[in-house]
Amino acid sequence: STTFEFSNPVNQNHQLNVYTITGQKVREENLKSTPYTFYRENLHPGIYFYELKNEKTVVGRGKMMVE
Repeated sequence: STTFEFSNPVNQNHQLNVYTITGQKVREENLKSTPYTFYRENLHPGIYFYELKNEKTVVGRGKMMVE
C-alpha cells in the first residue's frame, strides 16, 4: 500500500488517478479524507504515475513502483 497525505482544510473532494508508464489510466479513486491509503492489489509489477487533484487544480503528481 501507499499512503497519500495532503492538505484539505475545507474538506474538498479530491480525485486520485493512477496511470501506467504508457499513459493508460488503471485506477481512479475519489477521496476526501487524509491520510488516504491506496492499496496496490491487482496492479502488475512496474512503474506507475499518479495525479491528485481537487475541483480546481492539481495538488500533486509523482510515481510509484509496484514489485
